Amino acid sequence: MTIDKSREDFVRRLTEFTAALNKIGVLYNQAVRAINTYHSPKTAVAMLRKLEGYAADILRLQERVVALTEALRQEIDR
Repeated sequence: MTIDKSREDFVRRLTEFTAALNKIGVLYNQAVRAINTYHSPKTAVAMLRKLEGYAADILRLQERVVALTEALRQEIDR
C-alpha cells in the first residue's frame, strides 16, 4: 500500500480549514444571539463589527479551500 503525500497533506489542511470554519461559525452564532438578546444600539454596533470580521474570515478560509482543492486536482491530473 502506498501513501500519496499530496493527498495526505490535502486532507490534513482541509481538516484544519473545516475546524477553523466551525470555530468561526460558533463565534458568529454567539454574536447574532447577543445582538438579538441585547437591544442597546451601542452593543449592536459592536456585535455587527464582529460579525463583519467573522464573515470576512469565513470568506478567506473558503477561498483557501478552493485554492487547495484546485492545487490537488492539478497534482492528480499530472
